Amino acid sequence: MHICQGEGDEIVPIIMTSHGSLASSMMETAGLIIEMRDEVYCLELKEEESLEDFKCRLGKLIQCVKGDSDKVIIVSDMPLATPFNAATMLMQKYNIYHLTGMSMQMLTFLLQKDNSYMEEENLCREALAKAKEQTLYLNDVLKGEKKISITIARVDERLIHGQIVNEWILKVRPTHLIIIDYELLTDLFMANIYKAMAPFWVEVLILSPEDTAIF
Repeated sequence: MHICQGEGDEIVPIIMTSHGSLASSMMETAGLIIEMRDEVYCLELKEEESLEDFKCRLGKLIQCVKGDSDKVIIVSDMPLATPFNAATMLMQKYNIYHLTGMSMQMLTFLLQKDNSYMEEENLCREALAKAKEQTLYLNDVLKGEKKISITIARVDERLIHGQIVNEWILKVRPTHLIIIDYELLTDLFMANIYKAMAPFWVEVLILSPEDTAIF
């Protein structure tokens, strides 16, 4: 659930930490996909930099960017490496919400401007859930199921739209998507457009109610 901005609310800063230029490159890429929130910073481990030196730089950055709430979100690139260890050690001193295993799926949710005022715990947990939902081994998805079962059904005059493609298909991971609509059966042009909207591993079928009942 999104938290509405109110008087006294502030955007909690996000610090992305990584080896090399990974953090800044991923932030730049995320900016091509989403409208970025404010207060996003990168701190990258230099070649041959020690854990203590990196921790010192991270601590100074936290001191510089943290607001009155004294909270900061840190995203490290991988567990148990230097950026991760430095952030973990500083969790004893600062109010840090620490995500690790940086991915584009995680960042495109975490860094969205629309999510700027979500409560920190919810924001981190939802970003982690998005990363898990949208990480696929496509070979398994393409194998499909021998027996078709109905996973979810909905009534919606829009038929296939953004929520179906970006949310439900990635969450449910179906092999087939059935559109039940008389008009679309006779409109080949629109039928092809709807079929093109689904990921290539999902077979889109357009059926009448009668054919669906015996499918």
